Amino acid sequence: MTDADGRKVFDCENNFFSLVHGHAIPPVIEALHKVLDDGTAFGLLTTSETRLAEAITTHSPKLQQVRFTSSGTEAVMFAVKAARAIAGRPMNAKFEGAYHGAYDYVEVSLDSAPNNWGDSSPSSVLYASGTSASTAADVLVLPYNEPKSCRELIRKHHERLAAILLDPVASRVGMVPIEVDLRDVIQDCCNRYGILLVVDEVVSYRVGFRGAHDVFGFEPDLVALGKIIGGGLPVAAVAGPASHMAVFDHTKGKPAVSHGGTFSANPLSMTAGLAALQSYTKDAVARLNQMGDTLRSEDTEQLRRRELPAQVTGMSSLFRLHLKAEVVRNYRTSFPSVLQKAALAKVHRAMLERGFLMTPNCSGALSTPMSETDIQDLAAALVDAVHEVWKQSPWD
Repeated sequence: MTDADGRKVFDCENNFFSLVHGHAIPPVIEALHKVLDDGTAFGLLTTSETRLAEAITTHSPKLQQVRFTSSGTEAVMFAVKAARAIAGRPMNAKFEGAYHGAYDYVEVSLDSAPNNWGDSSPSSVLYASGTSASTAADVLVLPYNEPKSCRELIRKHHERLAAILLDPVASRVGMVPIEVDLRDVIQDCCNRYGILLVVDEVVSYRVGFRGAHDVFGFEPDLVALGKIIGGGLPVAAVAGPASHMAVFDHTKGKPAVSHGGTFSANPLSMTAGLAALQSYTKDAVARLNQMGDTLRSEDTEQLRRRELPAQVTGMSSLFRLHLKAEVVRNYRTSFPSVLQKAALAKVHRAMLERGFLMTPNCSGALSTPMSETDIQDLAAALVDAVHEVWKQSPWD
């Protein structure tokens, strides 16, 4: 990017992971120019909506039907509401620290801290001021990558549980992939108790050509999509097998869950999304994932050599810096101390001064225009920034 002062900045934030192809890629821009003169929004189905839905179901065969929304928050909200309607139960489960948008029932324990997160099992901590206390009673908070505890908590509450919501590479949980044992426990509990598995892939759909649920071997009941399926324009979707998506069917009267949106599936977002998804080929995914592996391994080795108490987590083209030596497995082990949080802000600033933009918590995402040389430069800058901040104000 070039800022208002003419300074060039290498963008690793990519609009919070949504621009998998970087900024203004020709296929998207050219496609938008072709349709812009025909109108920007209609209260009717358009062919562009059908084409993007078909592209998604072709990429991900387990997702038989798709309904578009304008934001990831909406997609997750409608997925949770659909799960409650299908199961006929009021409660949903989520993992401690996980971000799933701004719906009250998925914000619970988003930013819990040592003073309120509970001991043996996570407490349900409300997020937005003024949220009803009854919301917490309908949300079961699970400890990430602690399969034994998760199984017991789900067993205890299964009669009220409609859905288990998870992002298998959740950034705010630490951006560590879900461990195999937990994956197996979650899938088994869903099958055993009739609980719907809702996979939030608003961010993590990018990790594999067919999506994160395919990479991790999940059998999802519903999936929330977003970010990269919009080509840089506002978009998200809830998708799943036809039997579950029928909960939204309004052709025979009032559906179990009503769904609509003034700008949902607008032709600009659909057109941009189709162009972006068509460019995200198997080869593009493999190349991007390999560069992500290179970045994380290079930084891990260099941080070790310099004896810096820091590590880089992530998967595929996603990465996040942690200023701690303890192995990060979940939200609690990733939770920064006061000194670490202050140091992260300094690293973020130091990276910007070096010409690299990351998110405020020092996470980022790679994009397909990046080269191996770009990755080497990014890796070196990140280690240098951590080393500079460590010399000025050690955090450990």
